[in-house]
Amino acid sequence: MSKPSKPAPDFALEAALHFRGIRKVAGIDEVGRGPLAGPVCAAAVILDPANIPQGLNDSKAMSAKAREDAFIRIVASAQAVAFSFVTAEEIDATDIRKAALRAMAQAASGLSLAPSYALVDGRDLPALARPPLQAIPA
Repeated sequence: MSKPSKPAPDFALEAALHFRGIRKVAGIDEVGRGPLAGPVCAAAVILDPANIPQGLNDSKAMSAKAREDAFIRIVASAQAVAFSFVTAEEIDATDIRKAALRAMAQAASGLSLAPSYALVDGRDLPALARPPLQAIPA
């Protein structure tokens, strides 16, 4: 039996927040939890609701070329983008979960535009005093 496919990402959560008057919504995610060596990276992005790049999807469902193209379009059109890396040594000193959450918190704090709300991919939330956070489990 085949596994049901996940629905493509949409802007429904952000649209609901915009309806409530919350405009600067950040999305936060990490990459690099799977490998046995190397850093973990996180990104925080505030997309421009009037200029959302077409073809965004779960990065694991995209080809390398599609991911690179999406990255270029996101960086070019977003209201704010920030990245953070936590080294393998820092991961080894704690654990991958804590390191990923630290990278997420650092990325969110590095945004040039302060978000009003943040949607975090996964079940765990990074330690941030602001903005309000919402976990989006897979």
